[in-house]
Amino acid sequence: MPRPDTTTTDTDGPHAVGPLPATPAALTTPTGPTAPTTPTTPTTLPMPTDAPSAHPLQQALIGHWTPADDTTAGRAFVEFTPDGHWTGSDGCNHLTGTWGVHTDGTFTATANPTTLMNCENIPIADWLTQTSHADITNNTLVLRGPAGDDTTTTLTRHP
Repeated sequence: MPRPDTTTTDTDGPHAVGPLPATPAALTTPTGPTAPTTPTTPTTLPMPTDAPSAHPLQQALIGHWTPADDTTAGRAFVEFTPDGHWTGSDGCNHLTGTWGVHTDGTFTATANPTTLMNCENIPIADWLTQTSHADITNNTLVLRGPAGDDTTTTLTRHP
């Protein structure tokens, strides 16, 4: 029987036998038998130094929101969580990032890299990262661009 860290050849080609490296770095970085490996963690982009606060909008945004026109039948969405992260979908791609409302009411968001499968590709991440103010009336969220930019996006809260 071959050693667990060797490659064997079956009738359908070579196959690695044994455990896979613990991290992507271990795939390209030479390591010795005693070199420790550490798990990688997702990269989180830093928020501005004016850290988000207990602004009333901070609590009001928490929840599941979809484009008000519902062109994607709920497949495109964003969900704001209390810990300052958001997850969502543009219709088929999984999206993530961070968000916050600062003491002056300014909304900020970051977006992590994502795959780009061909689908509706509703620009949820762009809407969030280009928003500087958000307003909520009943179950309607209006995202507004920076001062002087009249761009708005309307989302609806869903349970």
